Amino acid sequence: MNWFKKANHDLVIQEYQKQIAEWQKEKEQILQVSPPNIVDQEKINKLEKNINSVQGMIDNIKNRQKKEKRKTEWDRYYPNNKILAKAVKDYGITDNPKLAGYILPNGQMLNMSGTGYQREFDHGEMARYFPKKDQDQTQGMRTFIARTGAIRVGFYPDSIYVHFSQPPTTAQIETIMKNFNRGSEMAVDVHNQNNEIVMHESIDAGSHLDLKNLIDNGVKMLFEKNNLSSRCYKS
Repeated sequence: MNWFKKANHDLVIQEYQKQIAEWQKEKEQILQVSPPNIVDQEKINKLEKNINSVQGMIDNIKNRQKKEKRKTEWDRYYPNNKILAKAVKDYGITDNPKLAGYILPNGQMLNMSGTGYQREFDHGEMARYFPKKDQDQTQGMRTFIARTGAIRVGFYPDSIYVHFSQPPTTAQIETIMKNFNRGSEMAVDVHNQNNEIVMHESIDAGSHLDLKNLIDNGVKMLFEKNNLSSRCYKS
């Protein structure tokens, strides 16, 4: 989303919020009369209807802003969409973290189950999308992560595994945190553009904040090893 469009949306939200505040004030003034008569109750009902309607418009604008922000992150940092489109076509998307093998830049999880009951495909199957010289599963998996911005994940009852090569998007972070169980064991691997592991850290049992700190440490390592701009990543 460009800054001008976002600014206009923010101004509209501010005006809507002012109007809601005025209606709320008017409603409170009416309620000071005890008990409100029939006419007053009709006014209250109308005010509440107006408030709910305008609040709905505010929520719609914010939802559009969120979707456009995610699309911007995808388009700016992860332009290699053909590979992702092929992977999604071949494997599909899932809402079940137990079946997921990767988190795509838009926060969706790639379905790595064949039957839909458990994850059956190896992460290394992503090597199929690259030249034969990259067909080694480990190298192919790392190439897939590096070229698409996907995050390799493993969600288990008592642990979580995260592996990335690009700074995670806001949507990816949200998906990780949503499906992480507090107190679980956690491990984070990071590799650079040369397919070299630059960080491996783990914690036996931790919180969402601990996991976020591990991911942030991995991003810092990417900045140092790949000379990335910190503007690519917003925590």
